Amino acid sequence: MESNENIEDKIYWKKIDQLHNATINFSKNSLEIKKLLFVVIGISTPLIINLCGNHITRALFISLYLTIFLFWIFDSYTYYYQKKLRFQMDFYFKQILDKNAKIQQKNRFKMIIISLFNCSHFCFYGILMFVVIILDLIL
Repeated sequence: MESNENIEDKIYWKKIDQLHNATINFSKNSLEIKKLLFVVIGISTPLIINLCGNHITRALFISLYLTIFLFWIFDSYTYYYQKKLRFQMDFYFKQILDKNAKIQQKNRFKMIIISLFNCSHFCFYGILMFVVIILDLIL
């Protein structure tokens, strides 16, 4: 049974690793989105100004508002999935912790029994009790 539990833990850890890698990819994509926003603004602003006869018009600000808003929504999408993946990782962490807590509860009783009746105790206390019993019977 222990090997099955160990396999389950390994599977959970593998899933956690995969989710972690996906989260890192979303995080990298989020950073790339922010960089791309500045590139788009840097390219589109002079282009719009040029198209408007070298005057700053309302069209420039509307395009900037729309660009920022669209990138904000797109970046929110990546953030949402980062949070969702982290939540799933937490679920697997909890599964591992809960299962190991149950195993520890089962093992606690075994550990108490083993602690009370181990070879070292039998040698020391057993011999000591044997000597006391013999002395008690003799005297």
